[in-house]
Amino acid sequence: MTKISTATTAPRRPGRPRKNPLPAQQNAAASDAAALDHDQDGETAAVDEVEAELVPAFKGGRPRRGTASDGQQPVEAPAPKPSRSVIKPDYKRDHKPDDFAQQLSKAVADDNGRVDRVKLRALAEANGVWNPAYERLNVGQARMNVGNRLRAKARKGQAVVWVMPVG
Repeated sequence: MTKISTATTAPRRPGRPRKNPLPAQQNAAASDAAALDHDQDGETAAVDEVEAELVPAFKGGRPRRGTASDGQQPVEAPAPKPSRSVIKPDYKRDHKPDDFAQQLSKAVADDNGRVDRVKLRALAEANGVWNPAYERLNVGQARMNVGNRLRAKARKGQAVVWVMPVG
């Protein structure tokens, strides 16, 4: 004869969250709502008070950008230009480049303000910080590595040579 287990679920291991704790919370919230729903006279005063506080926040609130409020014409917000940068806009806004970074950017920039690989390599070779492995990197990664090595050189008190390649 086999023994049949009456347990419907396996015992819970300590420190492990329940699979679905939400139904118990929903049941508690539903019973609280039911208790508040009707008072002795059958009125729904408590529910009406709560709804009076919450409904404006969900239904009214602030008007969305570009919507008409007070009978005015909708205001079209210009679409933001998508950024190609991996740096988040909040970080970029709060952290400005220092003097060294600005000088490095000017030294290696092309006519469009982008990093020129030839200028970057000439600057790095003039300072003895160029590594042939930087050829395999994209230009942004190469600039970052050269910039870090130039900063280290400047921090040690060595002079950084700011050259402009000919040609």
